[in-house]
Amino acid sequence: MYRLISLVVIICGFLPRSIPAQENTAVSLAYRFETGQILDFEVRQKTDIKTTIQGQGSDATIVNNSLRRWIVKEVDNKGNATIELSTLRVQMHSKEGLASVEFDSEDSTKQPAKYQSIMNAVGKPLSRIRISPQGTVLDEQKLLNPKGLAQVDSSKILPPLSDQPIKPGGSWKHQYEIPVIRAATRFPARQTFTLKSIKNNTAVIAFKTEIIAPVSNPQLAAELVQHRPSGTIHFDLRQGQIVAQTSNLDETVVGFAGPASAFQIKSTSIERLIDDSIKNASATRQARD
Repeated sequence: MYRLISLVVIICGFLPRSIPAQENTAVSLAYRFETGQILDFEVRQKTDIKTTIQGQGSDATIVNNSLRRWIVKEVDNKGNATIELSTLRVQMHSKEGLASVEFDSEDSTKQPAKYQSIMNAVGKPLSRIRISPQGTVLDEQKLLNPKGLAQVDSSKILPPLSDQPIKPGGSWKHQYEIPVIRAATRFPARQTFTLKSIKNNTAVIAFKTEIIAPVSNPQLAAELVQHRPSGTIHFDLRQGQIVAQTSNLDETVVGFAGPASAFQIKSTSIERLIDDSIKNASATRQARD
C-alpha cells in the first residue's frame, strides 16, 4: 500500500462546495480531518513468491484480508490530526507447497494457537499518530506490536501530497529511506506521484517507487525489490477522501543465493474506504458547519 501496507485518507482541496473541480484546473491537495470521525478501510492483499535455489523451485502464496479502523481523536488549529489505528478483523491464508495455514479472527475453528497474539490485538488500538495536512507523521506512539500482524510503516500511513497547487500532468516527489535488516542499514528511495486526471470530482494519482542507490549484492536486492510498489490513488474531491488505492509489485532478482537461483515476487494490494465511512465523514462535516 501504499501501505502493504499498507496498507490511506482524507481531504484535499479547499474548493467551494457549489463549484465542481474542473478537469484542467490546478487543485490544492491537503488532508483535513474532523474530530470524532471513524474511518473504516477494507484491505485485500495477495502475494505470490517463487524461489529457485540450485535449480530447485518452491512456490508460496499469501492472502491477507483485513478491516482497519481510524478514529480521529483530535485536530489542532493547524490541521494536524491525532489518529488512533486498529484492526477489526484479520483473515489470512498461506500455502507453501502442500502445506497450508488458514486464520480468521471471527471463526474459532480457524485460529491456530501460534496466532494467539493476533487475536489478543484485534479490535484494540495498535498505535496513535499525529499527522500533518500534507501527510507527514509528526509523532507516533506504539500501543501494541503483536507478532504476525502486518504493521504499516508510520511514514507511509498517508501518501505525501504536493505542497503547491497542481494541474493534471503535474508531479511531485518524496524521498525517504528504507531500513534493510540484512545489512543493518538504510537505503535511499524516492516516490514519484503524478496527478493523471480530474473527472467527476475524482483526482486520479499514479505513483511509482525507485531505489536511488546502487545495489550490487543480490541478497540485498531481493529484500529491496519488495519495497518498490507502483499503483493508483483515487481521491474524491467532493467528499475530501482517498476512497481507493491499488498497489502492485512484480519483480525478479537472479543470483540472490548463487548462480542457479532466482527470487520472484508478485503482489497486489487493494484498499478502499467503506461507504459508511464516507457518509459518516460527510455527516460530521455538515454537523460542524
